[in-house]
Amino acid sequence: GMQADEYCFIKPITNLGGMSLNTHSASAAAIASNTLHEAENKVGNGAAGSFWCEYLSGAQTSSDVLVHRGEPVWYAHTKAAPQKHRNRPVYWEIGVDCAPLEPAIAQFIRRELAGYSGLCNVEMIGEYIIEMHLRGSNAFFDYYCTGFIAAWVALVDDDAWHGLAPITQGCLYSMFGSWALPDNAEQRVAEQGARLYRDGMMADRVGILFTQSPAEGQRIERLLSAG
Repeated sequence: GMQADEYCFIKPITNLGGMSLNTHSASAAAIASNTLHEAENKVGNGAAGSFWCEYLSGAQTSSDVLVHRGEPVWYAHTKAAPQKHRNRPVYWEIGVDCAPLEPAIAQFIRRELAGYSGLCNVEMIGEYIIEMHLRGSNAFFDYYCTGFIAAWVALVDDDAWHGLAPITQGCLYSMFGSWALPDNAEQRVAEQGARLYRDGMMADRVGILFTQSPAEGQRIERLLSAG
């Protein structure tokens, strides 16, 4: 992880479904007591893919930022649920207030993307920036205000910024498990004032609900899983 005043490195773009699936951390107690062998056992005694790094704690956030000539002009913040399923957030709250994070994000963008106009995404854990992409989180675009795409295009093609309304608050709720959706699931979800996306990418994710709140997503999940 890094804070805004630290260095970053650039890596090739790799976008794989479920990249954090089954990841885990060593015991903090084991590390504190210097029982290194116990910690190593938890990551497979140096098995391929294992590595040591600083363990970050705090809320996981993902922020889409429209940038004009290296200056952030619009933020769309989302926050991951503390509840995880095999280390994947059960839901993301959309349109949350993350204003305290914006100075660090702005400082980083001004330094690393000087002169850039367009969209970027900044992922953080607590106050640390862990990743940045020169793209947005398309899973959340449904909650962005009318005119978002046009404003993005104007930044890139015309070097122009005319302002944009904040995003709509909501929730992207993942339904994990091995149960199957009923055939009429889309209609039933629509009747509840939400929208369903059947997930064909992750074998253990039944579908994704676009709802107004985590509680609503949980309620609809119970309704659908009951058959």
